[in-house]
Amino acid sequence: SMKLGQDVLVSSQVSSLLHSILQLYKLHLPADFCIMHLEDRLQEMYLKSKMLSEYLRGHTRVHVKELGVVLG
Repeated sequence: SMKLGQDVLVSSQVSSLLHSILQLYKLHLPADFCIMHLEDRLQEMYLKSKMLSEYLRGHTRVHVKELGVVLG
């Protein structure tokens, strides 16, 4: 197998979102439902990014594992 690009850290939330959209597609659900699901999940990510921003304002040094625990 040929490798393309670089290895990167993958957000479990982004991976989960993409997987859920794929599953909805495979179930032949209406596009409107898929879009509503996508919007809900993106809003959830946005709110978590706001939480992350607030958390980082109060901490000078933060480890990636610690962020994972804080944000789930």
